[in-house]
Amino acid sequence: MIHCGISLSDGRNGHTMVVEGYAQIIVNNTTFNTAMVSDGWDNGVYYLNLDTSQYSDLKGTVFKL
Repeated sequence: MIHCGISLSDGRNGHTMVVEGYAQIIVNNTTFNTAMVSDGWDNGVYYLNLDTSQYSDLKGTVFKL
């Protein structure tokens, strides 16, 4: 699970999502470190850029079986 928030002019907005994996994506010789996440609202995978500085907080939870 990944928990992240961003600061907006009217406060913080955030979300918790399930992490399906990790990917490095290269666009125009720039590498982006991403978490492959599912938000539960839509079908498919989203690639969450972990390198952005827009996060006010970024945390993770690991479940060990």
